[in-house]
Amino acid sequence: MFECPKVLFINCLGSYFYSILQSIGGTIAEKELLCYLSSGALRYEKLNPDEVYEKYKQNPWGYQPIKIKNSCGKDMSIDSSFFKFLLWNFNISTQVKTIENVEYLINDLINNYNSGIACICNIDEYYLPSNNETFQKKHNKHFLLMDKIDLKEKSVRLIDSENPRPIILKYEELNSCIVKSLYKNKLLYTIDYKGYKLNNYSSTCFFNLNMLFSLMYSMQELMMEMIEIQNKNEKIEYYFCGYYYTILSKIIPYFIMITALLQKDDENLYLESKLILKELRGLINFMRLKIFKRQYDLKPILRKIQITLNNCESLGLKI
Repeated sequence: MFECPKVLFINCLGSYFYSILQSIGGTIAEKELLCYLSSGALRYEKLNPDEVYEKYKQNPWGYQPIKIKNSCGKDMSIDSSFFKFLLWNFNISTQVKTIENVEYLINDLINNYNSGIACICNIDEYYLPSNNETFQKKHNKHFLLMDKIDLKEKSVRLIDSENPRPIILKYEELNSCIVKSLYKNKLLYTIDYKGYKLNNYSSTCFFNLNMLFSLMYSMQELMMEMIEIQNKNEKIEYYFCGYYYTILSKIIPYFIMITALLQKDDENLYLESKLILKELRGLINFMRLKIFKRQYDLKPILRKIQITLNNCESLGLKI
């Protein structure tokens, strides 16, 4: 029913809403969702690496120096404002529940599934057998989207934003991921999309140069930090992975939004922005390969980002 998200929308939790909308509304719904970011701007923030390193238990996901800020200067996240947007624009209702009675957890999932309600579970990857890097090695907070329940096999098929293929867990395995979690908040997100309809929010959104400028400025600041980190040559793996997630979950969805808005204004500018988007996706694929090979040299990344910045500048001059 659901597929692995094509876009990491703000974070892994947000990406599952992308999967749901992709499933029920296709490309049109995807673009509408991305337009949510049009009210924000990319901003670079200098982080204290030691504090972040400790706070997120050495998880590089936490080290993201670029955020998407709303008009009030707060981080755009998957929160009550986002859920109101989903309700208004898609007639999708989202409830966030704390899992208190674990005895009835699986029954709750089955009832929601039978009622056509999507569920996103808050888990600890220390107990997730499908993740070889974390299973019984290190704790990591994550989310999974329930896709299908097999009553006969007593198993659940789930979508993992970090895995291109669905994963299958027995009831007791999923229960362990949630119940035994190191993390205090054990949350279940229920998404009722049965009344889905489109209110065409994108018709109220328009491209402006400040969007492109915020992206260019943030990437320039990121490059300066990368040069500093490369020269220090400390915790390169940690920073490299953090930059990877920053580009994947913040820069790319924001630029997809820019591309979608340009499509309404000018076909030539739209085609040019698509080429830049292709470069960004190529950059991410290159970084993913380097992470797999454990090659954490930032120099080729800097060169590729500079090429993208030059093309963004060229695009800006034509607008």
